[in-house]
Amino acid sequence: RGERNLLAWPDCLPDTDGEAVIFAVATALVGEVSAGRKRAIFIKEINGRPAQSTPLARTLESAGFRFGPQGYMKRQ
Repeated sequence: RGERNLLAWPDCLPDTDGEAVIFAVATALVGEVSAGRKRAIFIKEINGRPAQSTPLARTLESAGFRFGPQGYMKRQ
């Protein structure tokens, strides 16, 4: 709760597609909201950088997050 930073190193997993890994992570986060365990998830930074300036931004959008004034949000 209250965390706004995502730490992800999908390229560190051998023999896997990094984009597929981060999509799986984003989908799991969306699942937390969809299942009612969380009302919303907000991601402001990814690996210490503004979320929108990372290669993972497009993946978050594909998974159902929406970009707002300060970062990516997924609500119920």
